[in-house]
Amino acid sequence: MLKLSKNEVDYEEKKVLNKDSDGELEELNNSLSRAEDILKKQKKRRLRWRLKICSERYPNLKLNEKFQSFTKKVHDFSDPVYIKFDKEYSIKYSFKEVIEKLKEIEKDSSNFELNYKKGILFLKVGRYKSAVEVFQKAYEINKTSVEVLYQKGRAYYKLENYVEAIKVFDEVLKLDPSDIKAKKYRLRSLIALGQYCEVLDEKNPDMEYFQIYKGLAEGGLERYKDSHGIFEKMQKEIQEKMKKSKESEKEIKNREQLEEEIKNREQLEEIDINISNKIALALRCSGKKDKCEEANEVIKKALKQNIQDSNTWYTKGLILCSLKEYWKAISAFDKAIAIEPYNAPAWLSKGFSYFKLRKNDAGSHVFENFVKFVDDCENDCKKFYSSEETNIMEDADLLDSKGFALLALEKYEEAAEVFGKALELNKNYVIASNFQGIAFFSLRNYDKALKCFENTIKIYENLYYIKSINSFCRYNPICAVTYYYKGLVLYQSRKCDKAIEAFKKSKEIFNSLLLKYGETAPDILYQIGLVYYELKEYKEAIDAFEKAFEIKPSNLDALNNKGLVQYERKMYGEAVKTFEKAIENDKKDPEFRNNKAIVLAKMKCCDYYMHEALKECEQAVKLDPKNNITWIDKGTALYFLEEYDKAIDAFNRAIKLNKKNPEAWVMKGLVLFKLESSKEYEAVYECFEKALIYNPKDVEILNMKGIMLYRLNRPSRAREAFSEAREIDPDDVLTHTNLGWIFLNFGNIEDADSEIDKILVKKEKEEKESQNKRIPPKNTREYDVYAGRMGWAYCLKGQIMIEKRSYDTALENFEEALKWENTSSLFLLWHAYARYLKAEFRYGTRPKKYQEELVSIIRDLEKIKSHGTPKINAYALYFLGVYYYKIGNFPSAKDKFVECSSLKSGSPIKESAKKHLDNLWNYQLKPPWWEWWLKDPLHPLSKKIIFSVLSLIIFGLLFPEMVIGYLSFLSFLFEKLLVHPLIATIYGTFYDTFYDIFSSVDWEYSYGRYALTVGLLLFILLSPSIYRIAGKDVEIEIQSPTLSSMEFYPEMPPFKIEHTRTIREIRKKPSITPMKMKVWRKSSQTIEEWI
Repeated sequence: MLKLSKNEVDYEEKKVLNKDSDGELEELNNSLSRAEDILKKQKKRRLRWRLKICSERYPNLKLNEKFQSFTKKVHDFSDPVYIKFDKEYSIKYSFKEVIEKLKEIEKDSSNFELNYKKGILFLKVGRYKSAVEVFQKAYEINKTSVEVLYQKGRAYYKLENYVEAIKVFDEVLKLDPSDIKAKKYRLRSLIALGQYCEVLDEKNPDMEYFQIYKGLAEGGLERYKDSHGIFEKMQKEIQEKMKKSKESEKEIKNREQLEEEIKNREQLEEIDINISNKIALALRCSGKKDKCEEANEVIKKALKQNIQDSNTWYTKGLILCSLKEYWKAISAFDKAIAIEPYNAPAWLSKGFSYFKLRKNDAGSHVFENFVKFVDDCENDCKKFYSSEETNIMEDADLLDSKGFALLALEKYEEAAEVFGKALELNKNYVIASNFQGIAFFSLRNYDKALKCFENTIKIYENLYYIKSINSFCRYNPICAVTYYYKGLVLYQSRKCDKAIEAFKKSKEIFNSLLLKYGETAPDILYQIGLVYYELKEYKEAIDAFEKAFEIKPSNLDALNNKGLVQYERKMYGEAVKTFEKAIENDKKDPEFRNNKAIVLAKMKCCDYYMHEALKECEQAVKLDPKNNITWIDKGTALYFLEEYDKAIDAFNRAIKLNKKNPEAWVMKGLVLFKLESSKEYEAVYECFEKALIYNPKDVEILNMKGIMLYRLNRPSRAREAFSEAREIDPDDVLTHTNLGWIFLNFGNIEDADSEIDKILVKKEKEEKESQNKRIPPKNTREYDVYAGRMGWAYCLKGQIMIEKRSYDTALENFEEALKWENTSSLFLLWHAYARYLKAEFRYGTRPKKYQEELVSIIRDLEKIKSHGTPKINAYALYFLGVYYYKIGNFPSAKDKFVECSSLKSGSPIKESAKKHLDNLWNYQLKPPWWEWWLKDPLHPLSKKIIFSVLSLIIFGLLFPEMVIGYLSFLSFLFEKLLVHPLIATIYGTFYDTFYDIFSSVDWEYSYGRYALTVGLLLFILLSPSIYRIAGKDVEIEIQSPTLSSMEFYPEMPPFKIEHTRTIREIRKKPSITPMKMKVWRKSSQTIEEWI
């Protein structure tokens, strides 16, 4: 339902609509005359409806015959519409006359002439599907009628079934090769399908106004300079004709001839205005600021000629958007809508302009109003047509525009339903089919999305069977985009081989276009950059995005994606510069700042970069605080900066804004895991569960869920999660590795071996045949992730072989793991462990060989300065301690065990290290008794306290007076130094206790007892140095325990964000979309009506 404020109605309409019912009929009729003049120039019915309102609103006025006949035309063949012009008044137009005529025709359905008339009526009231059926009946009665075929083709065209329209117009041209109208509609259909090359290859270029179609085709291929030249040349010809027509008027004396000449000149004026629109659009599409300013001047001149043209205002709005004057653009779109409420692109562009201003609520309100407007139109259709006729509006164009608005509102289910209705009207409707696929893709319903994109491709393949069309898919950018979307769907469905085939097909079509017409099309270059990215051809992707931006500087998505591909290739410095350039061009886009912050945080090479990253995050949030993606990006940057508390706050804000975004839940879970607290594991698991609600088929999230279930001691449920992930993607390396690891920890070695072999055997076969399409290029972040997963798979295979005591095979697998990731300390440790076990197994009776192998292992491990995480460092130190112990280097072994025990790693290996250290200190190093008490590596404080107390008691018993004096002196010293009261109290208690003991010592009275006590205490002090007790009949030797067996606990694959989620992907929004093709065609619709 359309609402127009008073300032949106032109001056003449105000005079008609705002008159009081008290009289002034003469002035009203004068206004009518002026309005009728405008109507003649516009040839639009909207003003007729507004004049009809006047007659309905003021029934007491006695209008002259001219006004009555003029308003009566409103009833004839008007589209059903429901318009509200202000809060007080609304009107619905009826179709009584049309209904009566249709009922008369129904009485004789076998009559050719009546069926033909019925079809014409259906065309005029917008029932295009019904018109096709009726014209088909008429054609079956008389198959020689060219006019019926032509009208049938027109009905298909209006229904936007361009494939069938082309077929019908081909039949018309067979019967009458000179039919100009059929040729024109055929060319329009080709342009609507994106078959621009076919139009340019037209064999009959001499047709009147053919240059218009050529210009449209050049524009569709983004050759805007050529398009601009064609329209400019044509405009000069039109203006020359207008000039001659004006001059000839003076010589014409016959009134009828003069009226005809004036009519022709007015028609030329309207064509001139619409060509100005095309010139402005071509200049604007170049993306350069000076060209956009030139386009603005062109459109200003067009508005001076006719300020009431809706498409001209719409074009002006687009130009103002390119100049980033969004408020002025919104005003222009408002005027376009006021003049023509059905101008769907104006509605949509207005909503997106609000989005550009970060006024998301206002933009959503615009889209909601447009959806309501279309719903009102549809309801009027339902009321107007009886149930036996039809229950839906037969306007596919308006329906798919409603679908676009619902997509913008993120109401994907409703959008898919609306596009489905459009497809019911027209099964060959390319735009509806593609966008229904996009809606299903957004809902992650990949099966239905795939059917939609395959349906679109099938529509284009059907063109192959039309003999008059030569190139069909080969040079069609819409078809290339469809293959790209198909590839994305297949990739998300884990059908990688088929996805790559689709991407290659898309690449082939785009390359064909670029080879045929040169690399001057920025949007095609941008799109092929996306395809290169998906094919992992990153260098070519960077080149394509760079060229797209150079040709069209307003395409900042190309610049942004260039930076993201550089980030993917680990070209962090270049990526930062690229994002800075994007920020210079648009300082109000938060995405560029967030991307820069993430790269800076990833670098973490100095405090300056970290400070800059935080600064960019804050700026981005200020620019768009209500966008959940902005908060996710900020949280990701904070994750890399290890600001975990702040990152959690950012993800909580993102979830509050949109709880259905699974990425926010996943990232929050990963940050909570980084806190490394077992208390947080339940919260991490809940985050992954939430993410799976909104994306249940994400293999990576299922793997993370399984890992957390294992850490929560729920191994059975962990196995279920991994099995579910395997069903979704049977070729996922991480899933098979995790399942194998679970089986190994259950002690089910055979199942673990079988599980890991499923993936490794297949990968090895693919590598030999050079068919492994999943391997990303080296020196990229994606390759690092893939290599890490493959390394873990081989590492697990090695662990299994150790359990089977097949040490040679285990070593081969660990070496293979190191080929994939040669910097992995854990792989090196497993390799060293396997070498150690092999040495023990093979060289048990040859100690020299055994010692040499251990020394070699020690040298390899000592070369690694840092082993990564504290856990890995603990294992490395433990290994070195054991190996030093085995070769008899006990001091070095002690040092390694001490380091291992002192690390805050949370690893269970620390307990084993402490046991070995205790064994080493007590039975191998055998330190003097005083060192044993004072330099103990495990319990230094407790042993020093015991040693001090024992020594004090011995001296107190031997020299009581001297010790009491010493204690008294200390008590006096504490009082003078004003020691803390708590310490003074403790010392006081200590002093009183020992004073009572030592003051009562009397050697003369109890010599034997005191001597025995002192001897026992001395024995305790000296006991660490006593290795043998010998008596007259008995000799006791204290044995030295041997080192217990070496322990190594298998670790789960490293839980790093780089190994689980791609934290930053390029924008996959195609620049060449069916919507763009639709807008281009819509902007030229008026000019086509006059050809």
